[in-house]
Amino acid sequence: MADIELIVEDGTNVSNANSYATLAYFNTYNTVHGRDMSAVTDEIKKALLIKGTEFINNFFLWKGKRKYSSQPLSFPRIDLYDFNHEEITGIPECLKKAVCEAGYIAKTKDLWGTKSRKGGVKSEAVDGAVAVVYFQEEDVKINSAGTTYTSIYESINVLLRGLYRTSDSGICVPIRWND
Repeated sequence: MADIELIVEDGTNVSNANSYATLAYFNTYNTVHGRDMSAVTDEIKKALLIKGTEFINNFFLWKGKRKYSSQPLSFPRIDLYDFNHEEITGIPECLKKAVCEAGYIAKTKDLWGTKSRKGGVKSEAVDGAVAVVYFQEEDVKINSAGTTYTSIYESINVLLRGLYRTSDSGICVPIRWND
């Protein structure tokens, strides 16, 4: 694997930034959470951080507005407030944690996987007879603050609660919005 350049956004509009968290932050985050990442090379960890950032950056509809029109990532933002109505500046700690969580998940799973919440069709087969298999119907999950989860990874949703908007259906559209 070629050397991967991890360029960390620190809230100052870093050119070509591709991560919200450093490699050291990722290592500490996983150690604190009891995860042994010693067998994973630094290059793979960098790739996981970039994947985690891409997922976080593009999946959620963020509150507030981009601070710089030229910034490569969705953060930093302006007009973004926490639950105490204090303005959030720079790169929020919860965003760094969510990127680390997404990076860890990306080690074994496809972050962009989806889960049917309506019991949709999982598979169909025609082999002399028709067989249709449905996903199990699931209730939409809502946390105590009334926020509808938007990703199939609740650990990420909880870390980012209060920073993102949901659509009327409670599902964020996984596309990049120009905001």
